[in-house]
Amino acid sequence: MNILNSYTSSPTFKSRCIQIRDAQWVCHKINTEMPHYSISKIKPMIVKQMNKLERHFPKREKTSVSTESLNNNFTAIILNNEDSSQLPLLQRLFIKFRQNFYYTEKDKQISRILNKVRLLIREFNQKRNECKQCDNDITNSLIMLEKYRFGNCKETANLAELILRMNGIKNAKTVMLKAENENVTLDHAICVFNRDGSTFSKIKRDTIVVDPWANKADFAGNMIKYYKNQCNKFFRIPKNKKIVFFQYKCNKLNETDLLKFRETYPNFIFNNSKRKFMNE
Repeated sequence: MNILNSYTSSPTFKSRCIQIRDAQWVCHKINTEMPHYSISKIKPMIVKQMNKLERHFPKREKTSVSTESLNNNFTAIILNNEDSSQLPLLQRLFIKFRQNFYYTEKDKQISRILNKVRLLIREFNQKRNECKQCDNDITNSLIMLEKYRFGNCKETANLAELILRMNGIKNAKTVMLKAENENVTLDHAICVFNRDGSTFSKIKRDTIVVDPWANKADFAGNMIKYYKNQCNKFFRIPKNKKIVFFQYKCNKLNETDLLKFRETYPNFIFNNSKRKFMNE
């Protein structure tokens, strides 16, 4: 099951804006230097396979609990990584011996795929919990991406911020997407900076989004259109609501930290003899 860095578009460096081109270089560097599995990208595949399983699921007339209800619980457990020990006995038995409910080899094949995905999700959550022991979000993200080869939008956004700051962009920040006037986030993290060098506080005309998870960089207005048109199956996009960005955590990096990262990760330093990073 090859899902390494799946659902990412090929990078393009044909933008007329030099800052967008260099921001796209950051996305490209992250995905080539640190290839990784993204659990959030395989969620649509899980849903698709569960829908496929439901269509093939046998209908039994003589049962006190409907197979549809049991299947829904199985879906919830896979998607949310829930503990099946909390379920009623009949449902636990169903999950344990679910192969007995399948009539065809196709059903069994789907089940095997889902089991592999479930183990992948569990491993991702375990590794993320291990990394929480570190004090710094950027260090956590580097461990996830480099050591474990796992990373969702949060890890790649943190790394994008680090690379931008390693290359002299001091106003780069990791932010979350949020619908205006809502308290919950859209469950997607990105890196942003203002092209004029000012500190980011709200979206401006020259705010640039760097999103290695999508392998895409552009001005914020264009990226918001992209999220609304292309990303509904990956994370929640509310209809008819304005999307805003807010910083959920500040990654503190002093010059000593940046010097150490430059020595450890020289491939993340922009190397062009004709011009400086983000400059003509």
